[in-house]
Amino acid sequence: RIGHRPPWSGGKGRGITAPQQSLLDALGIGWVTEFPVGVKDRALSLPKCIYLDLAHVETKIAIEVDGGSHGTWKAKDADRRKTAFLISLGWTVLRCSNREVTDRLTAVLLKVSSTTSRLMEAIRTSLMAS
Repeated sequence: RIGHRPPWSGGKGRGITAPQQSLLDALGIGWVTEFPVGVKDRALSLPKCIYLDLAHVETKIAIEVDGGSHGTWKAKDADRRKTAFLISLGWTVLRCSNREVTDRLTAVLLKVSSTTSRLMEAIRTSLMAS
């Protein structure tokens, strides 16, 4: 109303959504919510800091749980830029919808589990080679 805006947009600052909580509960230990990633390059048209819905920091897996607002052209473009930025930092980004988490949680968990296993094996292999 008076021109001041919070440093976040969307759901940030309001806690995690029910689908995010459901997925976090199912994933268990090692996952964190609202993990901050600083953006230093202002030319990327991203906020100064982006927040990952769920993150497994050791393997650099980000899970974005998208609600209905992610269906607009503007949101899809922002999601694309965010994903590209995270990939440039070495993150693996998995996207799923609220509905997928709610209706097909087992399938989402299988996708996350296989990705986590593959990346953990890659980490072990690189540690053994060094």
